[in-house]
Amino acid sequence: MWISYGPADHTSGLYLDASTGYLGRWSRYNEGSGDELDTLTTYLEDVADMLEAPDLAARDRLGLVGGALVWGSRLDPAREDRWRPLARAVIPERPRPRGASMTRMKNENAAPARFKDLALDAVDHQALADWWCAVLGYERSVMADGSARPQHWPVPIVDKTGSGPLIWINPVSERKTFKNRMHLDVWGVPDRLVAMGATVVRAPGQGIDWHVMADPEGNEFCVFTDPDDTP
Repeated sequence: MWISYGPADHTSGLYLDASTGYLGRWSRYNEGSGDELDTLTTYLEDVADMLEAPDLAARDRLGLVGGALVWGSRLDPAREDRWRPLARAVIPERPRPRGASMTRMKNENAAPARFKDLALDAVDHQALADWWCAVLGYERSVMADGSARPQHWPVPIVDKTGSGPLIWINPVSERKTFKNRMHLDVWGVPDRLVAMGATVVRAPGQGIDWHVMADPEGNEFCVFTDPDDTP
């Protein structure tokens, strides 16, 4: 099966080998094959990843033209000035199959895992989600249909700019009692964070030049001076 990038495009596109399931690229100019797409499933999963985190897309940046989803690298010049980047992650409410990704990770020459998200536990997860949104400039991720997320569900928060990782604030019944074995490192201003409800666990000195702080639930995080703020 042969696919072009549009009705008027007779120069390049994709092809699907029905006998092997391989999905490749074709070009009438005999250009190199470029990225290996492996299978149609792999390709669709890569597209889904780009929809979830468009600013992390390595190729074919996604955007909107008049409400239609388009790939920036395939824009008609006449529509380019109306293209707007898609920068907001939408978290699917049901986990989608990761068959192709797992197949790649099971390959003995590939890493056995891929980074997905960060997660923090909290007794009052709704309040802590609001706190971290205020601290990081994040916002709550909306549900795909725009409806309200049930109060007892974990809360996903996302970077408005699309550059930071997605963070889940998960509800738990027990309060934190021991030091985290994993924590966040942030650029920040300690005094402003204290004014917002953070506490200083350890000030710079005795071998460290950063602040160790804790959020209102006691989760530790380290605060470093932004290099852009250094004289």
